[in-house]
This record gives sequence, C-alpha cells and structure tokens, in this order.
Amino acid sequence: MKKQFGLKFSPSPPLRGRIHPDYQFEAFTRAISDSRGLLDSDATETLLAGRNRVGALPLPAPDAGGARDVVIKEYRTVGIDRLKSLFLPSKAAKAWRGSSYLALNGINTPLPIAYLEERKRGFLVRSFFFSDRIFGFEEIRCRLHSTPESDLTGLLRQLAHFISGCFDQGVLHRDLSDGNILVKEKDAGSFEFYMIDTNRIRIRRPIRRSIPNRLGPLKGSGAAVSSFSHMKNLIRLGIPPSYQRFFLSLFFETKSLKKRYWLWYKLNKAVYSGFIGVKKRLRLKKIAQKLKIQ
Repeated sequence: MKKQFGLKFSPSPPLRGRIHPDYQFEAFTRAISDSRGLLDSDATETLLAGRNRVGALPLPAPDAGGARDVVIKEYRTVGIDRLKSLFLPSKAAKAWRGSSYLALNGINTPLPIAYLEERKRGFLVRSFFFSDRIFGFEEIRCRLHSTPESDLTGLLRQLAHFISGCFDQGVLHRDLSDGNILVKEKDAGSFEFYMIDTNRIRIRRPIRRSIPNRLGPLKGSGAAVSSFSHMKNLIRLGIPPSYQRFFLSLFFETKSLKKRYWLWYKLNKAVYSGFIGVKKRLRLKKIAQKLKIQ
C-alpha cells in the first residue's frame, strides 16, 4: 500500500510511528507515550501474555471528556528477527498497514488507532499496535463447534462470502486461522465477521467481482496468486471435515470442485494438522522438563 494511512507521529523519541487523525490530541498521545507502562498497569486487562503481550484498557476518546476501550499489542523483537529489523518494517507497522487497507476498503476490522516503534542504532527493540476494542464477538472456531448442523450451512455460506470478498480486494491473510476471524450473530441466521491479527496480511492486486469462477490465476503484484495458493491459505480454518468440500465449493463459486483441487487441499490440510500435532507434543515435553516430571 503506497499511500500511508494516518499521520506521522512521535510522542517521545525514540518512539515513532503513525496515528489516526481523530486521535491526535494531547490526552491520548500523552497516555500512549509510555506504552509499556500502560501494559504493566493494574488498570489493564491482560488478553494475552507470551512473547507478544496484548492488553486492553479505557483511554481518552475523540469525544470530549469520553473514554474508549483500546487494545494494545506489544511485539517483542529477539534473535534473528532483530537483525532482520534493519531492513524490514516492524510487525506493528505491518499490522497498521494491513488494518488500514481493510478499513479503507470497507472490510471489517477493529479501527487502527496508532502504532509505535522503538529502535536503537537502527535495530528494532519493540513495537506497539493500538486498535479499537470490539465487543460481542467470538473466534470463528467457537461458532463452528457450537452451531447445530441444521444452521451450519448458512454460517459457512456467509463465511465463504466474507473471505472470498477479502481475496477479491487483494487481501491475502497468511495466518487465516480460526483465531483470526471473529464472528457475531446479528439476527437469527445472519452473521457479521471481523478480521484481526493483520500483521500477516499481504496486499495483492484486487480482482474484479464479476469473475464468475475463481478457479483461475489471480494476477498479483508482479506474480500470479494461483487457486492452489488460495486453497492452501484456507487450511488453517477448522471447517468440520464433512463440510470441507462444501465450503470450498462455496468459496470458489463452483457446483463441482475438481478432484485435483480437493486432493491438494486435503494433502496440505493433513501436513498442517501433523505439524500442529508435533508442535503441541514438543510444547508439552518442554513443560514437563521445566516441571521436572520428565
């Protein structure tokens, strides 16, 4: 995305980044100038504690005298990632660009408010991404597991329409997992979706919605994004096995999914599931070693 969204912003050097124009007022900029302090505050609700920390708390809002819940995500930079930061933008900057593109193109995502980077001698130390907090939504994995079979086809139909609409506008989410799509039932059988974790989004040249069948190459920025690539991009979604072929047919708008595409999806799904299984076993082994029970 050549045209940057928002305004350049540096509340307290060496912190610098960009901010939504509506939030460039003293009370808010002063509050986020100590981003680490905000995450450490007792007033902050911890949403995720790990290599990357995520918290939420009320901060001054553009409405005079008001406050609004804001989500803060801190990306820590260690190892080889720190060396790569000399040449590459921070994850917070990538999240800002991805969210901005979605917001500007009418795709549901929490409003991007600001991002900040801290660098020393050109190396990234840490970065922060601020976005609006949305309520009443849950990860799509929860809805897929809890929805009765009689209603599941309607949910899958709307989910396929949402994701294919994103792809049509050039959005390729490289971590399109169950945890990165949020859903809320607005009315009986009518769902609203939001896309999050936008630092893994890559932008390709948008395609025209008038294309009747998506089972062809999509022209990207200097390269073709093939149907096989899009098929592989969908394997992280936990679509129930008995509905997977149905979902792919909805996504690609075809009544009969060709066998080679189905086999490609199943192969990549099996490889991915095996990889996740190995990761879980290794994690349990490490925990057991730390607890000295193995």
